[in-house]
Amino acid sequence: MEQRGTAPHKESVVLLAYSEVKKKHYIIAKPAHSSKAQLIRIDPESGVLKWDQAVGRDTFDSEAEALAYLQEQGRVEVLAHGKAVLGYAVLGPVALLLVAEAVRVSGVLPGGHEIKTVTQSKWHRINLQQPELDPINQAAAKAELDRGIDKTTNFPVDGAQQQTAAASRSSSSGSGSTAGGTDSGSS
Repeated sequence: MEQRGTAPHKESVVLLAYSEVKKKHYIIAKPAHSSKAQLIRIDPESGVLKWDQAVGRDTFDSEAEALAYLQEQGRVEVLAHGKAVLGYAVLGPVALLLVAEAVRVSGVLPGGHEIKTVTQSKWHRINLQQPELDPINQAAAKAELDRGIDKTTNFPVDGAQQQTAAASRSSSSGSGSTAGGTDSGSS
């Protein structure tokens, strides 16, 4: 039974999907505080996140509707399923997406805003389509990339807390904008 004066409990959903036909990765995010799901494209060469707010192309009523839109264009594989996007970084020819796979409520603020603790998270590696380096520079670049990925992915996240209060924040404007404002703190 819902307590008077508290927000209804909703779950956030995050999917990492790969279109085999288009050779592109997508993030489908449905924050708990939002009635819409966002289909965010990952540029296959630069790793830039793209979201144009176009209804029926970038914005859907549910994550299932967004996934069905991708599946209409060909085979799609769901690579990850989680509760929140905790981080995203592009390191050379690799994009890294940190997904909270499991969370637990560790406190409730006035108004029903939940504080959740990340109990399980995982970094997902997305190889970008970039030209090969010459053999002399390739070994050094690979070693530096491996060090950067190692430092990034070995940072401890499990046990960290996040608040699910909905913040008013514009995530993009106009055509071709990036999705830097996707509310990934909600779960």
